[in-house]
Amino acid sequence: MTSSDVILYYTTVGWMMWNWVVSTLAIGAAVVLYDGSPLKPTPTVLWDLVDSLCISQYSKDGEERVVLFLKMASGHSFQPGLVRRVQDAIRAGLSARHVPSLVLETKGIPYTLNGKKVEVAVKRVIAGEPAENYAALSNPETLDWYRHVPELQGF
Repeated sequence: MTSSDVILYYTTVGWMMWNWVVSTLAIGAAVVLYDGSPLKPTPTVLWDLVDSLCISQYSKDGEERVVLFLKMASGHSFQPGLVRRVQDAIRAGLSARHVPSLVLETKGIPYTLNGKKVEVAVKRVIAGEPAENYAALSNPETLDWYRHVPELQGF
């Protein structure tokens, strides 16, 4: 194992060989922990994506839709087949009610300086409201991208 390796470690919250994971990290390799969530690790979906962000968007009439943004892994492209696989995985792992109305590619997902996703700021920007506290974001430029997504306009 080298520092350029990435390993997928299947674990549960009740059982974890922490020394093995810590040793892997000490070498410098990346560890992807799967903790038994309802969406099982599907290699065809998991390795295509780097990150995701799911938000709700409201129309002027109060209608709500769920929008899922996917950030693609290097060397992978956003294609209708991927959208279908993600939707099928959500439907199979959760329910048809959990399947997002709209799945879009994003170039970046905003995070705070301490590494938390900023869903609320994205929701505000999409609704045409000003985002607050840009200084708390590690990548504030990503919010501007969400402001101009054509698929989100006019809902």
